[in-house]
Amino acid sequence: MSAGSVLMVEPNPGILIVARNVLARAGYGVLAVSNARQGVKLVAQRRASVVLMDAKQASAEVLEALAEQEQDALHIILTVQKGRDAMNRDVTHHADRLGLNVAEVLEKPFAPERLLHAVELALSRALGGTREIGLDTLVNVDAVPFDDEVQEGSKTDVFPFAHLLQGGTGLPEDDDDPFDVETNFNIVLDGRSARRAALIRASLEREGLGAEPRLLAACVRACEAAVDMEPDPPVTTPTEGTRLVVAGYVRHLAIDQILQLPTAVDGVARCRLELDRAAIDVFYDGPHVVFARQDNLPEGFMLGRLLVAHGLVREGDVEAVLDPRRGLSGWLGQRLIREGLVSADNVREVLRRQTEELVYEVVRWRDGRFSVFSGEPLPAEAVRARLRIPVQHLLLEGMRRLDEWKRIEDQVGDMAAVLHPLAANQDVVRGLSPEDRLVLSHVDGRRTVAELVRSVARPSFDVFRALHSLADRKLVTVGG
Repeated sequence: MSAGSVLMVEPNPGILIVARNVLARAGYGVLAVSNARQGVKLVAQRRASVVLMDAKQASAEVLEALAEQEQDALHIILTVQKGRDAMNRDVTHHADRLGLNVAEVLEKPFAPERLLHAVELALSRALGGTREIGLDTLVNVDAVPFDDEVQEGSKTDVFPFAHLLQGGTGLPEDDDDPFDVETNFNIVLDGRSARRAALIRASLEREGLGAEPRLLAACVRACEAAVDMEPDPPVTTPTEGTRLVVAGYVRHLAIDQILQLPTAVDGVARCRLELDRAAIDVFYDGPHVVFARQDNLPEGFMLGRLLVAHGLVREGDVEAVLDPRRGLSGWLGQRLIREGLVSADNVREVLRRQTEELVYEVVRWRDGRFSVFSGEPLPAEAVRARLRIPVQHLLLEGMRRLDEWKRIEDQVGDMAAVLHPLAANQDVVRGLSPEDRLVLSHVDGRRTVAELVRSVARPSFDVFRALHSLADRKLVTVGG
């Protein structure tokens, strides 16, 4: 068996991605599959020491297939949903009867520390001693896409720089010529790299791990190359007790999978997505989105603009309660409610719309960075709003809108397109909806679609849909 390797059998992509990142960052080789049939095949090939398996996947047939392998060193960690005690007992009893080693049962969603403790314990029992990180643990890890068949020789990145090591970056060509970190690092690399080598080695030693000199040298040199290619995702200053769970780039992971990651975090979680100077924070409580806020997006996503767009307040009323000379306290919704300008139910309804629109906006992002945090308290306005929007509902509608968005772009262009007004019968114009008339009034042959979104002060999708309607009626055209 591959020392330090963990096989994950998990159908939920959100839980799988979070757990895989946690284990990989701790130095484990990780094999990730979405169904037990693939998992049994990997166990038969003796590719892992520990199997982390969803209990729903651990059918009698699967357990019997694992028992037939007759591998005493194999240890199983079962993962179960909270409240599924009966399933837990049935699976554990059947596994015991077959002589399988069930090391532990984890309830989902589990904290990263709990997962690491369970895996470390299971590996200690399976391997009977301490583990040392070697080149095979870092690099030579076979993996399976979630829904594909096992393919020999397929690779995956385990550490952030593993893909560089796979290509040989930093490794000496002659294996008989050992690379002496203490002597050669100061010659080949600068002092900063030598200090990083010392820090990595000290960190490994604190965890009771070791790495041969040539591997340590390869790790540091690959880290240097990775830093040169791409900066680390920025992390916003968290409040006390907040912990970063996982971070990465949107182009490396489908946006729907990113938006499911926080559902695997126990308790409240925040997913921050950043693109250029814009940022969107989405707050979660288990499988529900409970609030979203934005920074540096067009005004159309702001609560005041949405209240005006829904006809619930006048623009002058919003400006009046925000006037600092009046000395009103609290966020905008509270001020409007206290002044008797809008009801609490109306504000809650529009807060829900604002949260949904922000999630739908980020669904169309093709680039940017994401960070998932746990242990952060909800903003006060989120607590008052008491929203609970199922993540799956948002993703389904978001994907539907994304399809519609792509069809609209084929007709009116992307954010950089410039639309021109066409001469039209005034009866046709009078028959337009208020939203369409508003957008048409801003089309001047000079503004790009992005500038129209800002000047109209409506959510991006609403402006695109209005432009599509206007183009269908031959009231606007792309490029003059």
